[in-house]
Amino acid sequence: MPRQLVVPSRDELMSRIDYNPDTGAFVWKTLTEDHFPGRKYPKRDAARHNKSWAGKPCGNLTGKRLVISFMCNNWHASILAMIISGKYVPGMVVDHINGNSTDNRLCNLRMVTFQQNQFNRRDIGSVEWEESRRKWRARMVFSGSRISLGRYRTKGMAMLAIAKRSMALHGMHSPFLRKVAVERNT
Repeated sequence: MPRQLVVPSRDELMSRIDYNPDTGAFVWKTLTEDHFPGRKYPKRDAARHNKSWAGKPCGNLTGKRLVISFMCNNWHASILAMIISGKYVPGMVVDHINGNSTDNRLCNLRMVTFQQNQFNRRDIGSVEWEESRRKWRARMVFSGSRISLGRYRTKGMAMLAIAKRSMALHGMHSPFLRKVAVERNT
């Protein structure tokens, strides 16, 4: 039977890690012997930690995410940021609004359901030129069904139709809004 993952408390994290919500940076704090209860040599353990880690950035980039080892488990930095900020909700996942999973600024993170997070992986839609009708055709896919949004005189009008329908179907979790956020940051 797999062991149950215990989410660290906000106090545990804040006593060991300094998180800057404006930059998304995580830095190890200087620890005292009180951080090592039950150890044979807590003063020595604190000194070793402080010599090796205090003041240095936490974690390693693993794939496309920053992973921090804390309390014998590897955690995505975005989860720790939400716990420290007090916005973590068990049973939900952390979404990076701009799509950059290494950007752990608090303004770029939000708690969403698994399904809402999957909207990010989907294409917004497609706009194709139909020579026979001399118009732009707008289409998108939602819940496995292809939706035709009509034909338009300009490509911009077709793209606007996709954006409007996407926002109507997905609300604040529309892939279109993610695309806008990414374009603003570039």
